[in-house]
Amino acid sequence: MALVMAGIGLRRLLERQMTKRKRTPIEYAVLATIGFFVAAIIKYPNRAFLTRARPDLKARGQDAPGLPLVGNLPDFIKHRENPLLYLHKIFQEHGDVISITMPIFGRAIILNRPEFMEHILKTNFDNYVKGDL
Repeated sequence: MALVMAGIGLRRLLERQMTKRKRTPIEYAVLATIGFFVAAIIKYPNRAFLTRARPDLKARGQDAPGLPLVGNLPDFIKHRENPLLYLHKIFQEHGDVISITMPIFGRAIILNRPEFMEHILKTNFDNYVKGDL
C-alpha cells in the first residue's frame, strides 16, 4: 500500500513539474532510468535482480544476504582466488545449507553434507527441480 501511495505522489510531482516547464526526451529517459533503479532496489533489497524471494530460507538463516541487484557477486569477485574459503566462512555462519544469488545465474542452493546430496541426487531425485546449470 505504501508503494502505491509513493507511486501516486511521484506521479503527481512529475505532472506538476511537467506543466511548469518543458523537458527534453533525454531528461525523461534519465528520470525513467532512475525510477527503474529505485523500484528494482526496493523489490530486490538483498538479492540479485530477477530472483525470487525465499522467506523459508531467510527464516532458517540459510539465505546469505547480498547487495541490492547484484546479490553475492561482489563477495565472489573479492574471493575469486580462493572461493572455497569464502564458502567455508558462509557455511560456518549459516549452517550446512546456504542460498546465494548472482545476476544471470540466479539462485544457487549449496549443500555441505553428503547425506543431503544423496537424498537429493539419489533417494528422492524426482521430488527436486534441477536447473540447466
